[in-house]
Amino acid sequence: MLDELYTVFDAISASFDVYKVETIGDAYMVAGGITGDKNKHATATADMGYAMRLGAALIKSPLTHQSLQIRIGMHSGPVLTGVVGTKMPRYCLFGDTGMRA
Repeated sequence: MLDELYTVFDAISASFDVYKVETIGDAYMVAGGITGDKNKHATATADMGYAMRLGAALIKSPLTHQSLQIRIGMHSGPVLTGVVGTKMPRYCLFGDTGMRA
């Protein structure tokens, strides 16, 4: 079911100016303003969130056969990226860096 849901979300993300950061369990994390128009990052992210709600409703729970409902959270602010770790290095995105513009 998660594979089906994430496949829908991946298709949706291609329509918006957002960058898929990662999936953690059942969390699907994107960031707006990373690769494109930084002036419209909040709009693009909010629009994708709404589209994700509509897309999730197309997927049925294997247990209840009901349409999925999802919770969406958003945060706005500066981010930093980098590769962390030595045994299993990962590219990570960190928010709330304490940086001031």
